[in-house]
Amino acid sequence: MQTTYDIQENNGKFTLAINGIFYNINEITYFILDSIKQENPLQRVANEVEQKFGVSASEKDIAQILEQQINPLFEKQHKVQSDNAGSFWFKKELLTFNQYETLIKPIRFLYNPVLFWTLFFPVLFTNLYWLFNTARPTTGIADCGATIGLNLAVYGFLFLLILIHELGHAASALKFNVKAKSIGFGFYSIFPVFFADITGIWPLSKNKRMITNLAGIFIQGLLGILIYLAYRSISGSDGNVFLINLLYLVLMANALTMLINLFPFFKFDGYWCYSDLFNQPNLGKRSKILVLTGLRKFLPIPFRLNKEQLEAMNLKSIPLWIYTFFKSLTNIFLILFIGSIILSVMSNIGSMGSFSFSTFSWCTAKSLFMRGILLLIVGRLMFKYTKVLYKVTANYFK
Repeated sequence: MQTTYDIQENNGKFTLAINGIFYNINEITYFILDSIKQENPLQRVANEVEQKFGVSASEKDIAQILEQQINPLFEKQHKVQSDNAGSFWFKKELLTFNQYETLIKPIRFLYNPVLFWTLFFPVLFTNLYWLFNTARPTTGIADCGATIGLNLAVYGFLFLLILIHELGHAASALKFNVKAKSIGFGFYSIFPVFFADITGIWPLSKNKRMITNLAGIFIQGLLGILIYLAYRSISGSDGNVFLINLLYLVLMANALTMLINLFPFFKFDGYWCYSDLFNQPNLGKRSKILVLTGLRKFLPIPFRLNKEQLEAMNLKSIPLWIYTFFKSLTNIFLILFIGSIILSVMSNIGSMGSFSFSTFSWCTAKSLFMRGILLLIVGRLMFKYTKVLYKVTANYFK
């Protein structure tokens, strides 16, 4: 989880926007942040401050300004974002930095920039190739009880892989002398996710932020190679059928989560990569504002934004328009998908009430469990968007 920021100068006034929240800053602070965005080292920033403003400044002075004046703002807004993020409806911290520090120190070397960029794309494309071209095991598992055991084992391994994914983010941040404060678990929209608090990477160069963004996918890819080798070593023999199917499903699930994390239209790793690559801070918020601003011309949308905020959002950016177009298509698909789920759930409500212990089996238990999960998802989504609609309408009429 990251915090995005932008700086603006307008008629001699300087503003810092953190996750869409605006702060007035002085010219020196603006100059320091602008120089950091250009990936200048702190000593060079200090020299430029001396030249431009005629004040004595050292690397230590610049670091102290960032630590005492700027970092608290980022930490404050990151906490607000964490506590009130509409897409998260459950969050729990699992590990602090002190608890997992010894786990990540040995793998920091993986995030040396030369090594990382040499290996990342071959590792990624190899795993995606296996995802779409690896045949299912010829011997499957038909028994419901064994299938449930297999599914539980797959989910257990997948959760472990995703936890390692977050440790990868933390290890890459530590490689660049940033301590990820914690790793936690939560539900983002309808997705169960782990997350790492890597707020502190904001002053890093674009290259280092990109490495940190992709660090989890990279370590998953390396593990995917080991899983594939283990699968191939036993799939061609008379090995254990359960283990063969387990390795195959874990391999597929691992590669699929890598692909999903690259998807930029949810706040997964791909979102932060797109934001950093095209220098688009507050990307999600600006995309929503762009859509609402356009819709308001044709529909009575209850949406207000003052002129100063609109100017700061820079809604004419081409990468923002491209992102907004495909994000809108994604939202339309999700609406249709969720609608189909609602219809499916409602059509099966009657059969859920006809459950009988006399016909109970592992198959019926699995079916009831899946229907219950669908009901929970539908209920959560309906509650969330009803609440959002109420808040937007109430704010409009204040």
